[in-house]
Amino acid sequence: MKRYKMIFKSLSVMAGLFLLFAFVIGIVQSAMSINYTPSKASQQTSILELEPNSAFTPVYDNRKEEFTIVGYLQNGHTFEILRDYSNEWWQISFGNGNGYVKKTDVIVNEEPYRLKSTKNTNDMFITIKETNIFEKPSDSLHPIATIAQNLRYPIMTESNDYYEVKIAGKVGYVKKSDVELDDGIPILMYHHFSYDEDNLYPGNLNIIPPHEFSQQMTILAEEEVETITLTDLEGYLNGTTNLPGKVVALTFDDGLQSVNEYAYPILKTNKQLGNLFIITGRTPNEGAPYNPKATKFQYLTTQMIDNMRDVFSVSAHTHNMHRLKGQTSHLVAKPLEEVQEDLRLNKSILETDYFAYPFGKYNEDIVRVVKEEGFKMAFTTKRGYVKKGDNPYLLNRLNVPPGMTINEYKKLVGID
Repeated sequence: MKRYKMIFKSLSVMAGLFLLFAFVIGIVQSAMSINYTPSKASQQTSILELEPNSAFTPVYDNRKEEFTIVGYLQNGHTFEILRDYSNEWWQISFGNGNGYVKKTDVIVNEEPYRLKSTKNTNDMFITIKETNIFEKPSDSLHPIATIAQNLRYPIMTESNDYYEVKIAGKVGYVKKSDVELDDGIPILMYHHFSYDEDNLYPGNLNIIPPHEFSQQMTILAEEEVETITLTDLEGYLNGTTNLPGKVVALTFDDGLQSVNEYAYPILKTNKQLGNLFIITGRTPNEGAPYNPKATKFQYLTTQMIDNMRDVFSVSAHTHNMHRLKGQTSHLVAKPLEEVQEDLRLNKSILETDYFAYPFGKYNEDIVRVVKEEGFKMAFTTKRGYVKKGDNPYLLNRLNVPPGMTINEYKKLVGID
């Protein structure tokens, strides 16, 4: 009997110690927390908390398939988590897309918690420095989070000197003086490159000297303007991708050999990216070497295109409808059945989701056909910048004419 009493007493002591340990752990886990709903099937909400020795938790982005810091969550606040992303990462809502926090920075707690449902507008600002998010407009001393410099971020509403924003399910406030409103993303349009002595079409606003293009790309590189892909742009417009403030998309229409001769080596040297809009009916398997004095435009061969894929992505510009009937584009003038067959062939050859209207010409029927054929974005020649909320099948571009000064070009891409 004494033996059993001793065992019972030992177990009681152990149970007491366990309860005391659990109580202490509960006190320790009182730092910043993140609300996590594991799945739709489960209504149980979990809390993720910062390690007690962390003043803040870095937020990462992985758009380029590598994790880079884009902000911080401050200790002592509750945030929401979207999902278990991997063995190493939790995914949270951040800016125009998602962010990621390391699992080693947080602790799981099964305490129920729910945060306010919120929605962003299509208005964006760009951070001009590391920008704090405050819990209340009246409290500018204690931030709940920080956004890195040079990042586009969506606005919910505005009030007096602050913008209301959302971060990981939590509403906060950003000083207007810390940011600038986003005027949109420049999508630059190039066609042909030729030195003046070789130019058979002087005065053509679609032909620029190679040295001017080189100077422009140097400006982008020196100003640390990122040349984004059309996939980046699509994700941004769909609200799944965060983009820096200083970005530009480079597009090259028609698929001319001068792009391979002049633009490609410049972009490759600068580690910059571009997109080709290809007329597949004019893309030979083989062709003569580039001749700057040729009396007709020379088009990229399939081999040239393949050799440039480290710099260029490839998109559609019709198979055989980049032609004019009088002043009307064949794309608009031809029967819709022919247009549909042409676009289907063009898309299947290139395996792309993006399209540019020849000569910038279209109508409601053409836009409908472009959608039906499975394209996700289409580009016009209408001058303007691209913003959240724009029709993805009527996206603006900015033609780059010859003779632009450095200041004019900087203003065009938003770095003046």
